[in-house]
Amino acid sequence: PHSDDLANTSVIIVGLNPWRDYRLSVEAWNDISTLQGVHHPASATVGIHRRKTPLPAAGPTFTTSGPTESPHTSHLSLWITAVVLGTLLLMVVILTAGCVMYNNRSKLRSYQEVELLPVTLSYRGHQAAEAGPQQDDRSSGPGSDPEEEGVHVMVAVKTMKVGIHTLEDLQEFLKEAEIMKNFDHKNVIKLQGISLQRGQESPLPVPLVILPYLKHGDLRRFLIATRYGDIPMCVPHQTLLRFMIDIAAGMDYLSSQGFLHRDLAARNCMLGDDLKVCVADFGLSKKIFSSNYYRQQVAIRMPIKWMAMESLSESIYTAKSDVWSFGVTMWEIVSGGRNPYPGVHNHELLDLLSSGLRLKPPEDCDQKLYEVMYSCWSSDPNLRPNFRDLLGTLEHLLSELPVLEACQEALYINQGLEAADAAGASLDLGMDFGGRLENIYLPSPVGADRNQ
Repeated sequence: PHSDDLANTSVIIVGLNPWRDYRLSVEAWNDISTLQGVHHPASATVGIHRRKTPLPAAGPTFTTSGPTESPHTSHLSLWITAVVLGTLLLMVVILTAGCVMYNNRSKLRSYQEVELLPVTLSYRGHQAAEAGPQQDDRSSGPGSDPEEEGVHVMVAVKTMKVGIHTLEDLQEFLKEAEIMKNFDHKNVIKLQGISLQRGQESPLPVPLVILPYLKHGDLRRFLIATRYGDIPMCVPHQTLLRFMIDIAAGMDYLSSQGFLHRDLAARNCMLGDDLKVCVADFGLSKKIFSSNYYRQQVAIRMPIKWMAMESLSESIYTAKSDVWSFGVTMWEIVSGGRNPYPGVHNHELLDLLSSGLRLKPPEDCDQKLYEVMYSCWSSDPNLRPNFRDLLGTLEHLLSELPVLEACQEALYINQGLEAADAAGASLDLGMDFGGRLENIYLPSPVGADRNQ
């Protein structure tokens, strides 16, 4: 078209060559344009990048878009896209499989580590030394090695289910058990060994504590049986004091070895054939290596009504907190195995103790003996006596009582304990015999700060 005198609002430009840039200028002009002064035309640069087949009625035109892909290029793009997506999918599958295998190996490694927990030679040596004198040496002929025949020994096995949460906890317990087996005191039950039993609910094995078998069981069962007449005997005050003296002597030995019991109660004291009491059940015991106290870090089931105030409020345990538990155990012995703080719920105990509440004297309790109990329940641990002082005080109280004849002691042992063994199996020791079931344990100490 002509470059001027255009009357239409659009024009068709033909004859343009591809792959070239064209500058187009447009200026509107009419009869009054001369009155507007100097003005400039509007300009635009258009690039022609490809040749397009003209439409049937429109003629050739131009566009500024990129080149159109050929069928070969389109197929190539599809192949590239498919390869990229396939590669990404394969990488996802590989990463997922790797994570699964890593988790399985981690679990297997945990099982293997538990299975390969070291068994110390001192355990084997200790057991062999005890069994040695009772073994028979047999020889099948000249030059043959002697055959050793084992000896069956009756033992008691207790499952240790608290305090073991990690592999480190288990290893620490086994190290402490190595020390426990060396306990040598007539009033501390001697640890025979530890067996690990694989549990179904946890990858960690459950320790089984092997103890000497005492057929008369725990002290609380004996006390309840005598109180309810299942044992046809009346336990004299001298015998009750001897029970306390035996426990105090055993606890004095444990504290001298740097051990905290943390679960001292009549149910955890075993009664021997000669009416001697041994402190037992070291499920919550802790060896104190670098300080004189232990702070419980993990919430576990604890004997609330036997615990000291500082243990309830701050989860702190010392030898003086064991002294508090010993005072409650003395109260159990005099009361005939009754549950402490009857009618008081566990969550109420700390507030009541803080307000000054203490256990009342049991029926027929000597006032001097109750004063010894009460001294164990001071809110200030430093004001409580130690086990050595308690042992001396109790022995002095026993010396003030008439001495029982030997024939009387023999009568108690022969007639009473066999009946206790037969009757105790039918007793439900968790029942308070007042129609209410006692909740001895709680999942965590009342008022304890779990963040400490």
